[in-house]
Amino acid sequence: MESIAGHDAWKTASPDEYVDQNEIDIIERGLTNCPFCLGRPFFEDCAHTEEVYVSCNCGAQMRGKDWHDVAAKWSTRPIPVARFSKNEAWTGW
Repeated sequence: MESIAGHDAWKTASPDEYVDQNEIDIIERGLTNCPFCLGRPFFEDCAHTEEVYVSCNCGAQMRGKDWHDVAAKWSTRPIPVARFSKNEAWTGW
């Protein structure tokens, strides 16, 4: 049986390209919570592409070239901070 191009690439991956599932689980546990819903993000299975995605159940998603790249992007995104003077208060929009 012939292999499908790109589908069985993990079988021929060099040791430098292969990432162990335990390492992926550790990276996933280290992701910061979703900034929109505060839910736990997860790595999405992307067999049809070489990119890796971090997703959340609310629909937030970010992509990167590998597990470490997308985890760094997700966990270091800028977070806006509201600034108030002493006499101001947040009204709840």
